[in-house]
Amino acid sequence: MEGAGNRLVMRRSEVIRVIERSKSPGSARTAASQGGPFHGGPTGSPGSPARRGACLAKPLMLLLASALLTVGVSALGRAQSPTEYEVKAVFLYNFAKFVEWPGVAGDAPNEPFVIGILGEDPFGKVLDETLRGKTVNGRTVVIARLLRAKDARGCHIVFISGSESRHLHSIFESLQGSNVLTVGETEGFARQGGAINFTLEESRVRFEINIEAAQRAGLKISSKLLSLAKIVRSAGSVGKS
Repeated sequence: MEGAGNRLVMRRSEVIRVIERSKSPGSARTAASQGGPFHGGPTGSPGSPARRGACLAKPLMLLLASALLTVGVSALGRAQSPTEYEVKAVFLYNFAKFVEWPGVAGDAPNEPFVIGILGEDPFGKVLDETLRGKTVNGRTVVIARLLRAKDARGCHIVFISGSESRHLHSIFESLQGSNVLTVGETEGFARQGGAINFTLEESRVRFEINIEAAQRAGLKISSKLLSLAKIVRSAGSVGKS
């Protein structure tokens, strides 16, 4: 895992260029022939792995670009490249826009939308600054820093720190029957039963999704988000019908 201070490759000017390219005629052709800020220029036939990778990379870039313009860039207030955890903070907020929780839409609008951090907090003040004043379905976003796994049952999203990697099994057991979206950054997190896992590929933040884990929590993930993720299955479920 690279340190929190590592800078990712997309600057504010590049974010704006990505969105402008996406709106211009022939933008798909341009993106396929020229490498964007998140990947090098792919080569090969239309059905080659490189071309398929380009098709996946573009919407992921656009999601992050839009997220940074609406949340990250305004929160950061500077033009330098965002850090790993600034990008992850933006993604945490945007995950909420692509996931449906039972009873969240329309019910109890005065109740907060709670994002919890379980274990050592790698975000520091970044998460607070990024999410200050934000809402989800009209609910004010509140950040809770948790000491015990059972306290996460009151959250909508819980980020499980890498410091808890040895306790994942017991954490997932304690959350059974709750509607909590579990997000981690540990190798094998999703295969062990987490819903979304951040990964790093050449200093680029990507994510895996375990659809089964989300369904067990009573959550529905948008096909738009699924199309941007690497889909994984829980260990032991491969080959089962």
